[in-house]
Amino acid sequence: DPDLFRVTAIDIRSDVTLQSLSKMDIVFIAQDDRPLNELRIAQTNQNRALAQFKVLSSTLTKTANGLDVAIVDLQWQSVTPENEVFLSYHRDVIFKVPSGTVDFQLFTGLTEKDRQLPELEKVIDSLVLLNP
Repeated sequence: DPDLFRVTAIDIRSDVTLQSLSKMDIVFIAQDDRPLNELRIAQTNQNRALAQFKVLSSTLTKTANGLDVAIVDLQWQSVTPENEVFLSYHRDVIFKVPSGTVDFQLFTGLTEKDRQLPELEKVIDSLVLLNP
């Protein structure tokens, strides 16, 4: 899709397992004029067919820099190639910009959530949109 741009950062430390693997995507969707609340609702409904899918939280709020965002926290069941079952965790932090939507996405194991969220929050809190 030419209106979608994605950058992915993956944790590649040697001690990372599939259950602790973390990645962060930054997704820009050009010309997306949906309001934050509509985007928030869409994210909570997107993966409902997944096993043990659960919306952990879904809110509209402001960042430390005063930017309006939608934050959605989700979990679902995942399975490794060795058939080990674990819960995955996903957080979306969605911003509106004049030319579309920016979505910061964290994917990790639910057991890694408390270790990874502070790192994502540092990134989010350091953002300054030049044309908010």
